[in-house]
Amino acid sequence: MAIARIMCFRSGNKDDPDAKKSKEIEKQLREDQKRMAKEVKLLLLGAGESGKSTVLKQMRLIHTKGFSSQERKQWKVTIFQNLLHAFQVVFGAMEEQEVDFAEDSNIRYAEIIAADPDIGPDDPMPIDCLNAFKSLWRDAGVQLAIKKGNEYALHDNLTYYFADIDRLFAKDFLPTDQDILRARLRTTGISETIFETGSLTYRMFDVGGQRSERKKWIHVFDNVQVVLFLVAISGYDHVLVEDRNGNQMHEALMLFESIANSKYFEKSALILFLNKIDLFREKVQSGQAPISEHFPDYTGGDRDIEAGQQFFASKFRNLVRDPEKEAYVHFTNATDTNLLDKTMKSVQDMIVQRNLHNLMLQTRNNESNICAEKVLHALSGSSTDLNRYKKLTSLRHSTSLRMNLRCEPSYIASYLASWQLLTTTEQPAQLQQGCTQDSMDKPFDCNSWTPTNPWEWEPWLMPYTTADIRALIKQLNRDTNTIKNHPYEPKHWIRRAKTLMRLRYPELAVGDAHKASLLIQNLLEGLNARPNSRVGLNLGFWMNDPDIDEDMLGTEHGNQQCSFEKMKSEAEDITMSNLCFAPSYYRGQFVPAPYPWLDEKHRMRSDEVIQNINLELADQEHGASGGITCWLKRYAFGQGTGAREGADLLGVFAARDIDAGHVIVVDRSRIWVCKRPWCGFKTRKHTDKMYEGCNGPGREGLTKENGCPHPLHPNIESDEAKHDIRWIRDRLGKDAANTILRCRALLNCIQDGLAHPLDHPLIARLTSTYHTNKDIGYDERENFELGELAVVSEALQQFGIDIFNDLNFDTWVIFALQARLDNNQWSDPNTTCLSSLFALFNHSCEPNVAWTTQDDHQTLEMTTMRRISEGKQLLVEYDSFMNDKPLEERRRRLYRWLDGPCQCSRCVREEAHLSRTASPLTSSFGSSDWDTDEKPVLPEDLGMDLERWDSPIEC
Repeated sequence: MAIARIMCFRSGNKDDPDAKKSKEIEKQLREDQKRMAKEVKLLLLGAGESGKSTVLKQMRLIHTKGFSSQERKQWKVTIFQNLLHAFQVVFGAMEEQEVDFAEDSNIRYAEIIAADPDIGPDDPMPIDCLNAFKSLWRDAGVQLAIKKGNEYALHDNLTYYFADIDRLFAKDFLPTDQDILRARLRTTGISETIFETGSLTYRMFDVGGQRSERKKWIHVFDNVQVVLFLVAISGYDHVLVEDRNGNQMHEALMLFESIANSKYFEKSALILFLNKIDLFREKVQSGQAPISEHFPDYTGGDRDIEAGQQFFASKFRNLVRDPEKEAYVHFTNATDTNLLDKTMKSVQDMIVQRNLHNLMLQTRNNESNICAEKVLHALSGSSTDLNRYKKLTSLRHSTSLRMNLRCEPSYIASYLASWQLLTTTEQPAQLQQGCTQDSMDKPFDCNSWTPTNPWEWEPWLMPYTTADIRALIKQLNRDTNTIKNHPYEPKHWIRRAKTLMRLRYPELAVGDAHKASLLIQNLLEGLNARPNSRVGLNLGFWMNDPDIDEDMLGTEHGNQQCSFEKMKSEAEDITMSNLCFAPSYYRGQFVPAPYPWLDEKHRMRSDEVIQNINLELADQEHGASGGITCWLKRYAFGQGTGAREGADLLGVFAARDIDAGHVIVVDRSRIWVCKRPWCGFKTRKHTDKMYEGCNGPGREGLTKENGCPHPLHPNIESDEAKHDIRWIRDRLGKDAANTILRCRALLNCIQDGLAHPLDHPLIARLTSTYHTNKDIGYDERENFELGELAVVSEALQQFGIDIFNDLNFDTWVIFALQARLDNNQWSDPNTTCLSSLFALFNHSCEPNVAWTTQDDHQTLEMTTMRRISEGKQLLVEYDSFMNDKPLEERRRRLYRWLDGPCQCSRCVREEAHLSRTASPLTSSFGSSDWDTDEKPVLPEDLGMDLERWDSPIEC
């Protein structure tokens, strides 16, 4: 019986001490429950020397205040002891191997080291030991013994320390973070580190890996959510510290088999880090330690790094006996400071993955098919919690440390059941704080530089040399760093605009020049509007000085005005020189290309993005009635076809057999814009139905108006007053739709609390089509308008974004967003819209899925055209009006979305037929011969005065 149902007749007495005590106990229980829900117990396991303590130190460095000065002094003692111990071990090995010192003088130095000198935390390392270490390190006999270090378990940190040995012996030496990470201190007992990431508290336990320490492990086996097992993959040829007859890799395999199949960890997520991958790669590449000598079942090449990595990964995976339990393998280097972020994101995904087996929903069995929404209602009993979960899971985006989560339909529905722990966190705020920036301040490979003003357009120019490109990249990095430090000085934006112009990015040069013009205009207006004010440091603010001499201030303002006017002229020159249609039109041309400084997580759709999409496809709200009907996966057309060998070519596939006429997806858009007409513009009578307005709730209106009569659109009722964007349509007129769509997408990002537009879940799932053929016709080039850039900048400032200081909204981000929207949006005479699920379906000229728009002009309904068997890809036709057109005409039209001719089954079949019938096919999408057919006589050819059908008439 629940506590709330127990009848207590004295509960009405508020002063009753028993009731008060009962409430306090209940309150404490609830608080303990909330605290435990936010705690994650993570256990580090592995054999000795695998890097467990290094991982723990990394987490302490990043998530806490790191190491104090006193602790660093203590680590200095440990580093000195590491050096002494290493050479003492080497001396013992030399004696066993009967290797002599090459220099007799080193015998005396060896005696100094063997004497085991001691230092305190406040003492410098003794100079006589420095001389001894240097001399011994150069000794050929010592180096010969070190090369055989795998035979007696020599630590691997000697090379690091001897790279800068003099620094360690300086009087004021304090170990750096990297020095501490490399230091070796044997772990005895159990150590716990507690730290917080977001609203989750992590309790990470490190235990000693040597055999003598393992009897203590049992004390930390209870309630472990994640086991992080570390293996030194470079130790495949190393003996154990505690047993020279044992092999480190064999020991790790035996230990992993025991842990992976232990009853204590049946419900725990299992992550395997094959650590020290940098040492492994060096060792395999050198060919000095062939894997086959230690593992005869290895069949790869002696220097084949990839084959070696996969060989050991497979050996560990095969040790897991439970077919439903997976070991998520990652190749790592524990001294890499990026490891922590990867580890914590991995842990969060593992917490979710752990619940998959608890609420497995088999969609193949109709009798046991449970709607995902019902699962959530069973857990929460509230539809508001469901909506909250959807928002939280859709905002969680990261590509680092990709997990190989299973995405089969039966797993997708049960994945929903793991929402409860996530809803205890304030996720959006944490995302905004932890968002990383792509920026031009990062160096990039000159081979990845693809100018948007291609050299093919100006063949008379000499292309840059590699040295030229590298110099420009460094200049771009410097310019961006300067802007970060002084974002309100126009000259810095002008300088970067010139660099971008030399790098042949005309659209970005215009963007920077425009920002410089905005700053200069503000300064010029301030000189007139602030008579007693002076410009502050770096032009970032105004200082009021009522006592200043007016003559002196007038002279100062006059000089500044001349300077600002000169800069303004310089910014305008850059703008005009990059707008090829100026001065008649403020329009330029470019070929969209991926920007080389774009972060990896913004280049490829992560596994988490795919998982979130599959959650949406599994939702009844999006058409998943009667169970999951379709799901998204990689390698849509097989491995080797598409980006990243096909890994980033996604496709939607049938999750079960689907009958013809079945609605599989209902896609209601959040990013859309309706095209309201100017007053008095009417349509032709026979097109009234096509052009009738948005007919959704609250949008009923004039059926003969071209577009939506709703006075609020393109805003919606939930927008704040400061987000009013109706002025954009008034300023840009009939060409406003794409710009409003861009602003609507940016507004959604800001409203949802994400710091970077490309992190938004509706944008992160989209890709752009970047055409590899740059030598295209003049009319086929993309245009960009200065007026549109100015409108987007003004809208961002209206939304509260500092466009000068916040480089997450830099001009290149706007163009990257535009490229994704252009490639995925659809339009009708009333609406331009981004349908985020529809955009994931691939094209075919003989589709098996049809799509139709609903009366609100922002909802798409996707219906199967014929029976589709399980596993078949679901395909749509991007432009159904081209269905009955000839092959090359269809391909020409599809060039907007495809980088090259369409290769669907119909196009390939027709191309083969034309080849057999000797019909010529051109290399381009145009006709191979001059068009000499007789043309019809049109009315305008007769010189008649005709009234335009869309001309203004009286209301």
